[in-house]
Amino acid sequence: MKILPFAMLFLVSIAVIAQQKAKIKELYTDQKAFSIIIGEEEAELYLVAQNTVDKNPETYLVKGWYNTNNNKPKKDLVGIYSKDRLVLYHFNDKTRSSNFLSQELKQQDQSITLSEYFNLSNFSEKITLTADTKNWTNNKATKNINLSDQDLEIRKSKKYLLFGNGGLDLSFIGADNWEYEIIASSPTTIILAYNYRSNTTGKGRCAAGTESGFIALNFDKTNTLQEKERYIKESCLFSIEAQNDKEPTKETVVYTCANFMSGETYTLTLNTAAATIVKNQ
Repeated sequence: MKILPFAMLFLVSIAVIAQQKAKIKELYTDQKAFSIIIGEEEAELYLVAQNTVDKNPETYLVKGWYNTNNNKPKKDLVGIYSKDRLVLYHFNDKTRSSNFLSQELKQQDQSITLSEYFNLSNFSEKITLTADTKNWTNNKATKNINLSDQDLEIRKSKKYLLFGNGGLDLSFIGADNWEYEIIASSPTTIILAYNYRSNTTGKGRCAAGTESGFIALNFDKTNTLQEKERYIKESCLFSIEAQNDKEPTKETVVYTCANFMSGETYTLTLNTAAATIVKNQ
């Protein structure tokens, strides 16, 4: 699979109308509040993302607090999040909390490993939240936790397509790691180019591969989305490669795409002036 830089995928100019009437905006958040029930007691949980661990953006430390609705004092928490697994600790010793956040915790004078952060001992309280386990413990008792929001990720970014007086959350198209660029626009159509990594783990098949193509969004006169169509240009996962590009005019680009898995060949004809894209097989 030929891997190309994202910028090379866009051989066409962005239409002026797209720049004037539509734009993509990315918003970031690194904090989250949860409503939870510990046993039979309602509580509030508030967390803020901290430093990443082992330079992995999907694994990071968190700090925050929780308190129950019967006016008990807030209890400070530190913890770690990694791939839909969130473990939180309350330590009576504030120095231990500080060492946790600075990744300076040690056991028997040895720095602890990443897996050991999820299984510490000598805590006052521990909250474990995973797909299979949701509980609170103080080593004497264990209580189940009911969670209002099953999405445990604290640090998130969301991309929005803004146009006129309207807007569209692009998470309905793809995951947070998808990158978008507006390449054509008309009063009723916006065409986006997309690009994302085939394999976010960096291991195994397509570890360095990319997925790229176009999304055509069609709206009515009230800016209500009527239709969404995806056109794949290149894909490591589906063994699709754009073998050559032709530019009949400045506004039109023709991509010839070969699917080596099925043996199919098709063309994508993109007209940025008219904001149209056509697939021919």
